Amino acid sequence: MTTELETKKVTPTRCLVGAAISAALGTILYYLTAAIGHSFYSKPMVAHSPIALRIGSAVRTLVFGLASLGTFIFIFVTIGLILFLFLSPLV
Repeated sequence: MTTELETKKVTPTRCLVGAAISAALGTILYYLTAAIGHSFYSKPMVAHSPIALRIGSAVRTLVFGLASLGTFIFIFVTIGLILFLFLSPLV
């Protein structure tokens, strides 16, 4: 009886497929982040209350930061999988 770990070995094909999927998601998130940034830059906040301006600024920062974080996570995973692909024969 084989375990699940024995049947799912790391192969170069799996590394390439994972890197391609991660790169595609990273690229999509990059364009989404750029669109969010452009939208926030082109539309200034209009409010009469300083508290509303602070909350709006915090929400904009949070949304842009989360989109950027997702982008960089997928890009770093792509780089890691490609490096693992080239370094795995050495191990």
